[in-house]
Amino acid sequence: MRDCRAALGDAGCRIVTRFKRHTPLAVTAEFDLPEDSNILSDRIGRRTVMVGGMLIMALGYVFYPLATTTEELVIYRCIFAVGVAGAIGMLGTITQDYPQESSRGKMLGISGVLIVLGTLFVADVFRRLPSILQDRGYDG
Repeated sequence: MRDCRAALGDAGCRIVTRFKRHTPLAVTAEFDLPEDSNILSDRIGRRTVMVGGMLIMALGYVFYPLATTTEELVIYRCIFAVGVAGAIGMLGTITQDYPQESSRGKMLGISGVLIVLGTLFVADVFRRLPSILQDRGYDG
């Protein structure tokens, strides 16, 4: 417990010990970045990382239908995953940065609900898309 307080402070130590009590998982390592290293969003900006992530995701989507082998599809999926990591990584950061303190909870709640609804809508549309395209004469 003494090491936990030194590394994480009182609040962090309470979170870790509660986490350890409720689940079999535990925090096993703590990474410390050197002082001169920065996260990419600190160097080039959050908006740039978010937009770059979206563009890389779009690039992955463009390449998907061009895959002729499973290996190519995996490579294109990895390109898409890099874009997702950039976009999703910045989503939480941007939603914390922009609202005023008095409306932060409302904004996070509304954005969470809209993200879930958007995900459900897109999943439903994509689930029905192959049969719609087959009905219109496209082949697989």
